[in-house]
Amino acid sequence: MLTEFLKEHKERFPKDTAFWLLHPDPPLLPPEHAIMTDLCALSGYDRDKVHLLTPRTYFAGGGSLHGAAPHLSSGNIMVDRPLAGVTLGVSMAASEDCEALGLRTKHLSLVIAEVAQVMLLAGGRITYAGALGTHDPDLTASVVDTINRYVEAAKLEQHRRYGANTPADQGIHPGRMFLLTPPCTVLTSKEAIAELRAVSTRSCSTGEIRVLTEDGNDIRLSEALPWSERSAADTAKALRAIRRALPHHCDARLIIGGKTRAKSSRHPDGYSGALPGIVEEALYTVRAGQPLYVAGGFGGAAAVLAQELGLADKLPINAETREAFIAHSPARDTVEEILQLFDRDSTGLGAEDLRALASTRRPCDVAGLVIKGMTKRRAFEGAKEDR
Repeated sequence: MLTEFLKEHKERFPKDTAFWLLHPDPPLLPPEHAIMTDLCALSGYDRDKVHLLTPRTYFAGGGSLHGAAPHLSSGNIMVDRPLAGVTLGVSMAASEDCEALGLRTKHLSLVIAEVAQVMLLAGGRITYAGALGTHDPDLTASVVDTINRYVEAAKLEQHRRYGANTPADQGIHPGRMFLLTPPCTVLTSKEAIAELRAVSTRSCSTGEIRVLTEDGNDIRLSEALPWSERSAADTAKALRAIRRALPHHCDARLIIGGKTRAKSSRHPDGYSGALPGIVEEALYTVRAGQPLYVAGGFGGAAAVLAQELGLADKLPINAETREAFIAHSPARDTVEEILQLFDRDSTGLGAEDLRALASTRRPCDVAGLVIKGMTKRRAFEGAKEDR
């Protein structure tokens, strides 16, 4: 069907050298994209002017219309792989507001799966500080499942194109695809560690697992021991050290959801430690001078932070929850420091895009906006180095 369409299009517009095709999601995998580009080139189009995109990848590449001609300000992420060597850290937890917002934990799994997929298409890597089966939703499983599907589909397309003779330079991905950094505090049993070891064995060619100790150091999974019962103060101290270490493992961070109430008999599912993990991880991100992307549409601590940063006006925040959160002096002081250190320009996004990211609940929008910002930032840094 495509070859027939290309033939007819070339006959109608023989002087065209550029070819743009916007198709529904999902995006083409790199091997699929290569095959389609070959067909377009054989039909007489310039290879470097062939653009096969979905609305999501067009948007992530900074797509816009200049007059009647489409334009990508950051290039085609599936061809240029602009985020090769770049790692995005994701901090996400179900908020107390989810049910009131009509959201289920499945929505958060969809968000992280979408972000992971587009990050992979752009050549980058995902890191998440979690273990399998320790939280609901199981976001670690979402990351691992997304990467496994990506790898299997890419291998299948490579086989279709090359058979058993895949060239050595046709790797599926430029580097590792994921890094899991489970905190020692969530590995409370030998079974939890064994489950991670099984994942490590299956994914040794695509990712890595490093356990973060109570001092914030990272160790091999084979060295990890079950976390014994400790006092709340010891756990809070360990979490603080672990969260402080997270920027060492990534180049930017996305925060979504998060608890706003401390763990107690009244709120048994509240956050552990002196601060909500989302807020504390945001603090260490901006202290490290890294870009911070705030998706506040899913409520919780991220929504409170988005409002305090002035990223959007109408956010799903319960007034009582916000007041109680801000009245908590450690949280208030932390938010004030984040306000002072947060650098909008470092995100690569303008005011409208930051507002959209802070308020949307659409997984594809979150993924597209974050990748768009990271790609623009990478292009800007590359331009500075070339001067």
